[in-house]
Amino acid sequence: MGPKKPGSPAQSVGKRLKRKYSRKSPDNTYRVKRALRMIESDRVSIRKAAEQFGVSYGYLYRRLSGEANVDSRNGPRPIFSDEDGAAMARWLKEMSARGMGLKPGEFLDFVQKVVKEVNKSTPFKDDRFRL
Repeated sequence: MGPKKPGSPAQSVGKRLKRKYSRKSPDNTYRVKRALRMIESDRVSIRKAAEQFGVSYGYLYRRLSGEANVDSRNGPRPIFSDEDGAAMARWLKEMSARGMGLKPGEFLDFVQKVVKEVNKSTPFKDDRFRL
């Protein structure tokens, strides 16, 4: 066997996007909620919980004090609701399972079409995200 071949261009773009957008992952929210539960049960200080769960002290403090919502995110509001995003993800997985996976550009074409049909406003030029 020769050396392992690199993945397709679509896989490398997918990995790049995953790294870019995984900063605020569901796992992070889960860790924050666990840390807050541990703090509220008076088992640990905020600083110790921050170290243990890998989040910053300030981040935990703001959520504990009520200054920020536990599920809040920085940046602009999402264009699609969580349900819409989950539906698109299910559709994309289903297409992939059928052997009809889409390239990133094709998926963006699909999303652009949905945005125009539903008449949503977006901050993107021509209602399309650019890679």
